[in-house]
Amino acid sequence: MSDSRRSVEPTEVGQAKPSGNAERVLKILLVIAAVVYFAVAGIYIVLRFIVLPQADAVRPGIEQMVSSKIHVQLHIGRIFTRWSGLQPTLDIDNLRIDAADGSPGLAVPHASARVAWSSLLHVQPRLADLTVDGPDVIIARDTHGQISVAGVPIPFRSIARIRTHSPRGCSASSVFACATARCAGAIPSVPCLKSRSSAFNWR
Repeated sequence: MSDSRRSVEPTEVGQAKPSGNAERVLKILLVIAAVVYFAVAGIYIVLRFIVLPQADAVRPGIEQMVSSKIHVQLHIGRIFTRWSGLQPTLDIDNLRIDAADGSPGLAVPHASARVAWSSLLHVQPRLADLTVDGPDVIIARDTHGQISVAGVPIPFRSIARIRTHSPRGCSASSVFACATARCAGAIPSVPCLKSRSSAFNWR
């Protein structure tokens, strides 16, 4: 029998070398993974040591941006930054909101906000959560019956909805919840607020 028809040994099965295309794809994937890794590491270093330490320096711009969104005047005493693991956090002291007529609406001794990493995708600040400690909230009613919470006017239809659906009726906490939801709607990058030890004052 001719030698050109030799049988294939079992050990030779499945030992074919990867093609040149497969090797090329593997190299490309490794390069992409390395680029992504170093890009993320670079962004983390820049945020931690360059951008966030300057947060208090851009405080006037933050006050102006938020004030224009919620149509009341926001004042911030000071902004500190810290990290909770890999989560950047802003600590805000002496936050105050004044109504359009200049009357006090809200005083917050301390608030903390965790910045969401999705801010990088949206190219604008977005918060994972926002917590206010010990807020002193002013709820006012003008001569026309318009209710405002922390200086933010609440539409009459929202008040009617509270009276209808809230088991507590038109209580201070229900109205405050409506106001925080309204603020979150005005600024989509801000989540609904979490408050602790709140004090409500009707005026």
